[in-house]
Amino acid sequence: MRYFLLWIVVLAACNNDANIQKNNAVAIPSETGKDTIIHPVNTNAFAQLLLTGKVKVSDNDGTFGCLDSLLSPGAGTRKFYYPVGRIIMNQSDGALSEAIGGYLENYLRRYPAEAIDHYKEMTSEEQQKFIDYIAFEFYANTDSGNNVLNKYKKETILNCVNCSSEKRMDLENIILKIGKSATNMNDQ
Repeated sequence: MRYFLLWIVVLAACNNDANIQKNNAVAIPSETGKDTIIHPVNTNAFAQLLLTGKVKVSDNDGTFGCLDSLLSPGAGTRKFYYPVGRIIMNQSDGALSEAIGGYLENYLRRYPAEAIDHYKEMTSEEQQKFIDYIAFEFYANTDSGNNVLNKYKKETILNCVNCSSEKRMDLENIILKIGKSATNMNDQ
C-alpha cells in the first residue's frame, strides 16, 4: 500500500511538472495555421522566426521582448532588433497597435539620431505609420499649448547630442508631423 501511495505521489508530481512546462510555453501563430511552440520565450529565437516569416506578429511575450530590445542601451542590440521592430510596426493590429506607439515614442526620444536614419529608410506608408503610432500617444494630451508634446520635443532634441543641423531639422519636422497627426486625431 505504501508503494502504491508513493507511486501516486510521483505520478502527480510528474503531471504537475508537465503542466508547469505547458503553462510557461508560448504558442506563436504561424503561416501554416499550426502554432509554433517556444518554451520559454527566447527573444532572439523569436526575432529570427519573425525575420524569416515563420511566425506572425502577435500580442505575446516574444513580440514584446523584441520591442523591449529595440530600447536597449546597447547599439548592437538595437541594430539587430530594428528590422524586427519594423516588421512588428507593419503587421501589428488590435491591442499590439495600441502598445507599439509607446515603444516608438521612447525609441525616438532616447535614440533620435538612430531613429531619424531609420525613418529615412522607411517607405512613405511606413513613415506615416511611425508618425501616427507616436501621435496616438499624444492625441489625448494635446491641450491648447501642446505642453506634453513640447516637453517631448525638448527632451528628444536634448538627446540628439551629436546630431548635425540637418538631422536636428529632420527631427523637428518629424515631431511637427506627430503634432499635426495628434491634432487630427483629436478633431475626428
